[in-house]
Amino acid sequence: MINILFGKSMNYPVPCDGVRGEMLYLENLVFKNGIPFIFHRLMSKKHNSSIIDIYEIVSCDGKIWDLLYLDMYNEYRTEFVPYGYREAVRAEELNRFILGLNNPHIPQLKVDQNVGSNLRYKDFPLGVLIENNELFHEDERAVIFFNFKRPKAHLDKLAAIGDKLNR
Repeated sequence: MINILFGKSMNYPVPCDGVRGEMLYLENLVFKNGIPFIFHRLMSKKHNSSIIDIYEIVSCDGKIWDLLYLDMYNEYRTEFVPYGYREAVRAEELNRFILGLNNPHIPQLKVDQNVGSNLRYKDFPLGVLIENNELFHEDERAVIFFNFKRPKAHLDKLAAIGDKLNR
């Protein structure tokens, strides 16, 4: 039976075995539809006897926003994936997700794979992309400003976990 709360709440975090384990886990996921995502560690919170890292995730087309809960202090690594995600297939790394492909008036942003950080970025996702040298031109930065607005439902989730920076 699939637990739809796995990775989606403090009570069911993804066990990752260290910071590198968190990065490897996130780098090897894609959304169920195959679209890669951008991520950063939003915050860490004490929960029971552990500290849970909360990652903010956004699809590369800016349409899907989510939070994932990871436990880097758990020495176990899982093969399970949260609901709405799937494991990335290596062949997909050759494909490029191109934002704006169907609209010639929107500059294109090419993303080969997930891009992220275990640091928090106030200007997420733009800061993550700049830091990882994914954005080279001003027109690519314009894509981010045009397409990446946190929806109200996501802002409500951030408020519920006590995030004050993004309200």
